[in-house]
Amino acid sequence: DDQNKSNNNTNNGITIMAGFGFTSNNLSQQTPSQKQNGTTNPISPENLRVPWVEINSALGLVALLLRIVENKPNSSIQFTNKLVPMGSTSRIGVKRTPDTYTFYNLYSDDSFNLFGKRSFNVALNALLKCVLEASQGVQRIDRTMALPHPITATSTGEFLIESLSINYSPDGEAFTKACKYMLTDIKWIVAYTTKHVDR
Repeated sequence: DDQNKSNNNTNNGITIMAGFGFTSNNLSQQTPSQKQNGTTNPISPENLRVPWVEINSALGLVALLLRIVENKPNSSIQFTNKLVPMGSTSRIGVKRTPDTYTFYNLYSDDSFNLFGKRSFNVALNALLKCVLEASQGVQRIDRTMALPHPITATSTGEFLIESLSINYSPDGEAFTKACKYMLTDIKWIVAYTTKHVDR
């Protein structure tokens, strides 16, 4: 029973990361491989591709976590955009005027769309803005704190993390790395608010 509990805790600990393409292999920077006929062969990137249902679930968990952080009393965190956590079908409202929002899906799939992932990328960009605003809320409490991975805004209104766009791309490499950085920043924000704001 104790071994099962340990395994469950380990699995829960990488649930969000797995949704963005992280496995125990690439988290430890090992080259993924599989054995066939007694020999070790590399696993192709296509075989490691993460299903959209897992990516969508991970984004839903991120939206929920940020919403919880925003609602903490005395957190000084307030988002411009409106998070609507609904599991793997979460949404985010991008503020257009003081009273109106345009809502975008924080989920996607492999179905054909004439405009590609444009709406999904708008949602991802709005989500990254929430992470930046959460860090700014923390910095209003403690000016010495800074995100492990800086988030900046371009002149066109796009938000970058470590100079990387969080927009989804077919190869997935930059998207996965940007999401990894974002999760690290969120972990930092949650740790700080839990230690200093919840008291």
